[in-house]
Amino acid sequence: VIYDDKTLKVKKVITDPAIVTPTGKFNVYNTMHDVY
Repeated sequence: VIYDDKTLKVKKVITDPAIVTPTGKFNVYNTMHDVY
């Protein structure tokens, strides 16, 4: 889930396993910056 910095509303829900951290949690920072 990506939140807009200004509105804090959900911008996009990502379910791609490629962006899920080994702990099973979404790495929001890396996702937002396309750093995998």
